[in-house]
Amino acid sequence: MNWTPDTALRRRMIRTLGLLALVGTPLVAVPLLVPFMLLGSFYVYYAIQTGVWAIPASAPSLRQTALLVLLVTAIPYLKLLADFVVGHLAEQRRLLLDKNIYTPSRSNAPKLHRAVEFAAKQYGIPKPNVELAETEELRAYTLGVNPAATTVTLSTGLLAALSEAELRAVVAHELAHVRNRDVAVLTAVSMPVRFADEFGEESPFGPILWMLTAPLRLVGELLLADFSRAREFAADRAAAALTGNPGALVSVLRKLDGETVDAPEDMRRHVAAFGIVSPYTDTSAVRWWNRRHLLATHPSLEDRLAQLRELSRDLETDSATEL
Repeated sequence: MNWTPDTALRRRMIRTLGLLALVGTPLVAVPLLVPFMLLGSFYVYYAIQTGVWAIPASAPSLRQTALLVLLVTAIPYLKLLADFVVGHLAEQRRLLLDKNIYTPSRSNAPKLHRAVEFAAKQYGIPKPNVELAETEELRAYTLGVNPAATTVTLSTGLLAALSEAELRAVVAHELAHVRNRDVAVLTAVSMPVRFADEFGEESPFGPILWMLTAPLRLVGELLLADFSRAREFAADRAAAALTGNPGALVSVLRKLDGETVDAPEDMRRHVAAFGIVSPYTDTSAVRWWNRRHLLATHPSLEDRLAQLRELSRDLETDSATEL
């Protein structure tokens, strides 16, 4: 079985970005509309109280008033958006593995570096930065919007728990996200969800913004979950094809599924989506959520193993045909 670019995921990425524009544009525009809505409300209240609906000739024109309100609100709002984007990228790492993170030398982690170099060469991408997080939690994730500036992070607990074949499978899975460029898409898709949460909680107009953005937030959550599940399936397929050993990834997923620990209380789905598995404790309720719920960020273990078993059969068939 040879690895080939995932055209199905490519089409889904294009569709997801199109839907993101439809969801994100009004979501970002809503806070700019709030001052105008309040201004209009004050005018209606004034008109009802005085019985005068006509705007006095001496008053500033509507165009001038609108421009003034726009300038007063847009400039700080745009700065707030820029700060939000920077903070969003920093929050991903903080919540995924809020531990001591360092870059291991080749002599300290030779198997990890070899696995990363092999997968990067096979995928035809630059070797990403490699980091280890000092924690016994079994975690792996990839961050970065540019393949040339991507970081793959594994926990020391995961590195110690994996055989060399399993390590190759994990690295092949993580680098598949880089090769497919889905890390950048997931980062973009996750922003509207956090934007709605953060501005709804911290803004003085929180209740108003919450009501206005509730439908868009739900659509954003669905979009995030749908794309996140699709990219995990695609990375599993790529890893199985690249290593030629679907069984190794099966073994990894079983280990991760059985050992997943409680996620930080403030970790939300838009951050949890970046891990190789859901970071929430494995319980029957979580299994039901992952298998049945539209907002689950990861496919269920059963569905992922079913796909890998099918790929294993295809691999055996290809090998028999060659003989």
